[in-house]
Amino acid sequence: SFQQMFQASKRMVKYFKTINGGQYWEDGDLNDDAVGDSSVQRRDLLVAPERLAGECALELVTKLAMETKESGLPYILYTDTYRDKLYKIATFVQLLWRENADPVNDADIKRLAAMSSTEAIKEILNDYRYTSRFNLIWQDSSVVDSNTPSWKKEEWFGYFWDKHFPWVYHETLGWIYLAGVSPTQFWFHHDTLGWLWTGAAHYPNAYSNTENGWIYFSQTQKAYFSHTTNTWKAF
Repeated sequence: SFQQMFQASKRMVKYFKTINGGQYWEDGDLNDDAVGDSSVQRRDLLVAPERLAGECALELVTKLAMETKESGLPYILYTDTYRDKLYKIATFVQLLWRENADPVNDADIKRLAAMSSTEAIKEILNDYRYTSRFNLIWQDSSVVDSNTPSWKKEEWFGYFWDKHFPWVYHETLGWIYLAGVSPTQFWFHHDTLGWLWTGAAHYPNAYSNTENGWIYFSQTQKAYFSHTTNTWKAF
């Protein structure tokens, strides 16, 4: 606003006054009759190394960036504070999401900044842009279509979508939660079937904690054969 620009101008003049021996004709607090316009001009001091052009502006920008307060008030009145919330959250996002954070979404930052620091960090850590960084198990899987890079295929496992890893959507199993780093062997959890263990050399066979034995998944329907009870079961 004009008021804030005027405040900024006054701040720069005040700062120039402090490096000019305490008197300067543009400072409205001084008596014009005593100082007049005979004091040194800012343009005449550009040759001095310690008073290069832009020093006053640099001082202003530094104060604003540091969100300096005077008497408990912002350096420039009515300016918003960002360091304690938005900047801190944006830093956490960049550090934890890394390449998945780009481009930074302002809506995400503002949403997280509205939370407490503890809740915001929990949200960041639970977000797929963090968890998918550790998706080592499917890192070499074939991408079905470059336009949808999260849809992948393994000859032994079939088609699946792993954007929200460790949550993975499988073509016949539906949503599963994976716990593992290698396709040779891993555990996964299914809402109906519980925890199961399998791997590239075993699937569609899997060991079921619920059945307390091995099961075989049908490749055409949502059903499995239990070797414990010798029966087919739908899920």
